[in-house]
Amino acid sequence: MPDMDGVKVLGEIKRFDAEAIFIVMTGYPTFDSLQAVLRRGGFDYVTKPFDMKEIFSVIDRAFVFRNFVSANKTLIKELREKNIELEEKVEESKKELDDFRKTERGISPTLRFDEVFKIIVDRIWRLLNLDICCILLIDEHTQELVVSAVQGLDKEIAGQTRVKVGSSISGWVAKNKQAVLVKDI
Repeated sequence: MPDMDGVKVLGEIKRFDAEAIFIVMTGYPTFDSLQAVLRRGGFDYVTKPFDMKEIFSVIDRAFVFRNFVSANKTLIKELREKNIELEEKVEESKKELDDFRKTERGISPTLRFDEVFKIIVDRIWRLLNLDICCILLIDEHTQELVVSAVQGLDKEIAGQTRVKVGSSISGWVAKNKQAVLVKDI
């Protein structure tokens, strides 16, 4: 090339396509030219005369490198998107925590337990977007669990609901005094 050598061509093309992969072939290898090629983003430097196996090997490595770079960019993009989602969830959690704090301040020592339970059930039901949320207490006379506060269930049904201590999940919890996590009923 009369006005431009291969290193300058590489630099000019890299300005327009930073992801272009260059394998430079030269008949006049020098340490300075190798440094110049690598500094301008060349992938590899092959000297003439060269063996075709060597060229194919370099090309294979270039494709592998390009695939790694592409996969890395995809992963970085996905991580950024997930990070945005997590930041939104953190903000949402902050709002939920603030809502719980408001609930705590709203529960006055002068309120009756049934009023406190209703506030708690209502807040949990809304914050966790539940279908049904309730607090069951043991009736000391019948030794049955009865609904003390509920959201998402007809009040008449809730009023008729009785669970014997020891039966069903709720009864087992009351009998054994151990928490149980039920993910899906």
